[in-house]
Amino acid sequence: MDIALYVKSLIMSKKVEYRLRDLTSEEKEEMFLALSDDESIYDLAEKKSKIIELTSITEYEEEARGRYDTWGQMQGMSSGYDMIDDMTKGLVGGELIVIGARTSVGKTQLATNIAYRVARAGNPVLFVTLEMTKVELTSRIMKIAEPMPITNLPIMYQNSSDLDWRDVDALMGNAIKSGVKLVVIDHLHYFSRSTENAAQEIGRVTKAFKKNAVDHNIPVILISHVRKMIGKQKKPTSEDLRDSSFVAQDADIVIMLHKEEDDLATVEAFLEKNRNRGIFPDTRYGIFHSVGAPLYERDKYGKDSIPEKWTNTKLDIKPVREAQGSDSDGGGRDKDPTRDH
Repeated sequence: MDIALYVKSLIMSKKVEYRLRDLTSEEKEEMFLALSDDESIYDLAEKKSKIIELTSITEYEEEARGRYDTWGQMQGMSSGYDMIDDMTKGLVGGELIVIGARTSVGKTQLATNIAYRVARAGNPVLFVTLEMTKVELTSRIMKIAEPMPITNLPIMYQNSSDLDWRDVDALMGNAIKSGVKLVVIDHLHYFSRSTENAAQEIGRVTKAFKKNAVDHNIPVILISHVRKMIGKQKKPTSEDLRDSSFVAQDADIVIMLHKEEDDLATVEAFLEKNRNRGIFPDTRYGIFHSVGAPLYERDKYGKDSIPEKWTNTKLDIKPVREAQGSDSDGGGRDKDPTRDH
């Protein structure tokens, strides 16, 4: 066996792995037979061309007319929150929605509550999490649903925790076959493995997730951190997103969250970007009331809004203040699975 040729084949196959996914088995065999000529491998990859057809503008006129005629109204799936629906005008297929904030402000909390409400309305959700275990996430959802059971709730997780951003496309494809209507990814920076070119890799990741949303015609909620250097009293903007030049550029919608240190039960939400439906001054700002894992939107009278389907349940919505300081076990991780990361 020619060891040098074998090693070379492994290297070359890795280089073109993501360019040759669509090759047939015969073409792949031809590729390996061509290993003696590096250039021919890439030639073969390029020759695997897709037939790109042309379409007339009139084919999209009816759908575009519907959006044009309903400008300023709901155009997508409801998030389960009137406030978020007013901001976004709905979760629309093909759009990348970024939720950004500092640590422990409520990014995952809001995304999880949206996922729960969308699923409770009968729309299956794929929740991709690399930060929490599936048991931790399920515990959060149980707290949100309490005292209602989560039996048959259409929320799915990915099986593997060793997930690369390049795998998300195939994951979404499988999810679509299962009827998934919304994808939530927690969170963006777990997909950045590079220490030297993290910003550039984040750019590739966000572009890939946006492309996945478009290709599968499904809304994707992506959770993102902000830069550590901003002060806790400053209300973050889209410019404060970590590697913001890439994240904000690829996102269709950006929602930023903020908490004041002296009022941890109140979560402020700001709409920073809505590429396709605009920002309306009277609906770009809102307030949530944090009650452990659940989040309730606060109406203009300062009251917490509880969905009608849950009004038959007595809910304690007294303000909850989180204990400040580090964890007693010194591990820096909250033992309470309902706390946002």
